[in-house]
Amino acid sequence: MFFRVLKKFILYIREGTGDHSFGGEIESVTSKELKELERKIKELIRLVLSKNGGEEDWFEKKVPPDIYKRALKNLEKRAEGDIKKAYLQLTLGECMTILRQNKLLFYPLFRKSEQGFGSDSELEGAFDFITRIRTKMVHYVGEEGKTHDDTLFKIYIEKLNKCVEPILSL
Repeated sequence: MFFRVLKKFILYIREGTGDHSFGGEIESVTSKELKELERKIKELIRLVLSKNGGEEDWFEKKVPPDIYKRALKNLEKRAEGDIKKAYLQLTLGECMTILRQNKLLFYPLFRKSEQGFGSDSELEGAFDFITRIRTKMVHYVGEEGKTHDDTLFKIYIEKLNKCVEPILSL
């Protein structure tokens, strides 16, 4: 409860002053879970697309050109010169775009297990929900959460993790 009040206060000050760095980084359990999921999805994308697009230049061949260029630009900004790690510069939204554009490769991975999603529509709903929550957190959108958002967030994070983790552990 206290953390929520403090967070709202910091976000109010940020919004009023336009200083989005005021109060430092506000990292909650939700933020940590999103970062961890994002990391796993990046690795899933690397694993699947490198197997289906050639080991060396899979990122350039399989990722939309605008996303590829943005990742390279971010890699250059951070002075991390290993082009093979450009995929690590992807945002969660960009990851979701890549998953959607390569749905024939990725969607079965999220549907095949007992813990998976019942349909493509259900999976899309999870992607949309997770993206909305992340956007709200990262861009400090002051929108109030909906009823049961916390519960739904936990369910979707757990389901997505249970689909991704077995693949990454192979």
